[in-house]
Amino acid sequence: MKHVRNQKGMTLLSMAMLGTLVGFVGFFGFSLYGPLYDDQSVKTIVENVAADPKARGQSTKVVRKLILKRLNVNRVDLDKKYIILEKTKDGMNLAIDYEVRVDFISNISLVASFSHHAVIPK
Repeated sequence: MKHVRNQKGMTLLSMAMLGTLVGFVGFFGFSLYGPLYDDQSVKTIVENVAADPKARGQSTKVVRKLILKRLNVNRVDLDKKYIILEKTKDGMNLAIDYEVRVDFISNISLVASFSHHAVIPK
């Protein structure tokens, strides 16, 4: 029978490096959680406004008001300059394109860009 003379497994240094890596990835994910969660609300709002009968045939002012109201209810802080509404012969094109910058470490920022489009029929 053979005896194992050397210990096998992780050393203290490799456990510390693994812990640092897991902590860094966790901090990275935690930093982006807020913007990603808000974007899911924006995506749902765009889909719901496009399907809402109250938005059909309305002016851009009324539709913008509907969107801003829903953003306010969901506590999403999005500047109204990112909401682009264009009337077309088929109805109205709705586009929300925006970027979110999150402070990460020191002077390093994470940038996430989002884009959502829908057509509101007449």
